[in-house]
Amino acid sequence: MSQAKLDIVQQSDKLSLWGIRLLLASLLVLGGEILLWNNPQIHDPLEWLLRIIGYVASSTLLLDLAVRYRIRNLYDVMTLCVVHVLLVALLIQPDVAFDVFPSKFIQRMMGGVGFVSIEMFGVFLVMTRASVKWGRPLLMGYALAVGFYWGIWARWSPLRDVSGIEPTTFNIMLAYFCIVGLIVFLLFLGMSRRHSVWQATHLQLDQRELGAVLIACVLLFLIRLIQGIVSFGGLAFFIVLMALVIGVLYYRKPEKAQMLMDRHFPPQPIQWGWLIIASIIVVMSAFMAYNLPFIALDFVNQLWILEMAFLGIGGLWLPLIAVIFSTEAMDRQSRTRG
Repeated sequence: MSQAKLDIVQQSDKLSLWGIRLLLASLLVLGGEILLWNNPQIHDPLEWLLRIIGYVASSTLLLDLAVRYRIRNLYDVMTLCVVHVLLVALLIQPDVAFDVFPSKFIQRMMGGVGFVSIEMFGVFLVMTRASVKWGRPLLMGYALAVGFYWGIWARWSPLRDVSGIEPTTFNIMLAYFCIVGLIVFLLFLGMSRRHSVWQATHLQLDQRELGAVLIACVLLFLIRLIQGIVSFGGLAFFIVLMALVIGVLYYRKPEKAQMLMDRHFPPQPIQWGWLIIASIIVVMSAFMAYNLPFIALDFVNQLWILEMAFLGIGGLWLPLIAVIFSTEAMDRQSRTRG
């Protein structure tokens, strides 16, 4: 093969990697916009374009950081997903994150978006490695859980909205789920056809690609600033927490240990039928939760329980990571001394 043809093939493979990034981005859209139900029907085309750009930038950076800092386990994934939470808060949903700061940030961003982002990243990992023994049961468990809280959240969360938004009908929920789910499915099929050429290291951006993604993030931030929905206090909080998270990923980077993404690339895609089964479970679980009557015992009801769960997750996330990493560091230090 001539050098010119070889360059064309390599460039084609490099461009096809964006299918992997778009697959993760579409999963994050499914989780952050549909399953957490941010009233997608009220967004105009321009707002949807801005949000899609934000999700693509976030998924691209997540995969880059996962390889660049060689994440190894669930705790690293939890740390990595904080990056996505911060990008959503600043670039995609700042109207929610900074509405009543910091309570909304802790509950909706760290709790809701954080929890869903870990689930969607987990689904992405299951999609790319069919040989994982726990992959299929985990996928079914994800489907049951997200469907249940999707039904509750979409049905009853408007009760907390002072603007008087009416609860969304289940048919509208189902329509949006099918649209985004179809995009996920088509991107998955595209990955399945070209999976053999990709290694995990291919997901790390070169300087030009990284610069382009960061410029897109800056431009998106400036648009949000012009829209008046980002506070400078929120920006300062974002910078401090993002620097902390990147610092943690940097100092935990192993030099030789196998990283998580090595076990998923080249991808060994799961059979597409399992995705159909998981989608059916999501819809059935959501339908049952949506049609449950509002069960209220004093101030306790199904929506309150879900909100408290998000608040607990959001409030305990970073302290839990800190405790785990500190314990690991002390264990390594004691082993070294011993």
